[in-house]
Amino acid sequence: MKNEEKIQKFLEDYASNISAEEVFLFNKKTSLFISSYTNKEIKDDKRIEKICYSLKKIAKRLKHSENKFKEMIINNKINTIYVSEFNDFCYIVVILSKDIKLELAKLNIKIGSKIFEDEIINAK
Repeated sequence: MKNEEKIQKFLEDYASNISAEEVFLFNKKTSLFISSYTNKEIKDDKRIEKICYSLKKIAKRLKHSENKFKEMIINNKINTIYVSEFNDFCYIVVILSKDIKLELAKLNIKIGSKIFEDEIINAK
């Protein structure tokens, strides 16, 4: 199985475990999209690109301050969007429906980042 397929499978399993609507990874340094999984039909093809661009602007502003971009929570009427450092290389974005507990996603990010490192990054 190629790394891309492993990442895709990991995101699918992660999303399933926490009942997330969507999960995606993007590179910390370049803010480029890495991979994603969604369980719903997406109408806006540029949506992930727009989110990555917005997060890049936020991270860039914080880069010149004493603060470091670690996590962000955005709540709206429909869902919760949680952005967090995932590992040394990327951020993870998790989109949850309002009835899903955010703490579950946070806990699973810590667990998932270790699994991701062991099974994908450090795999031979």
